[in-house]
Amino acid sequence: MHFAGRRQAACRVYVAPASKARSASASFSCASLCVVTNPDTSVDVYFGPKAPLGKEANWVQTWPGKGWSVILRLCGPEQAFFDKTWKPGEFEELTAANQR
Repeated sequence: MHFAGRRQAACRVYVAPASKARSASASFSCASLCVVTNPDTSVDVYFGPKAPLGKEANWVQTWPGKGWSVILRLCGPEQAFFDKTWKPGEFEELTAANQR
């Protein structure tokens, strides 16, 4: 998927058990996130020019006409990260049919 600012996208990140500490995800053009965690400790992060309704806390704004990149930083990664039994979620383009 090409990360274009005009598209809506989402990624579910499962934090545990890959990290002893917290993880952080940010767009190069965004300073930080205060996210809402799902009951299973995962975090849904939304990227796009407009926040999905009710998901504003987990939204990173992008700008039409500008590409973007994501960095996932794990603080204190555990063995599951190194042996690749843990992987972050895949990015998916959001459409009217597959909104989370």
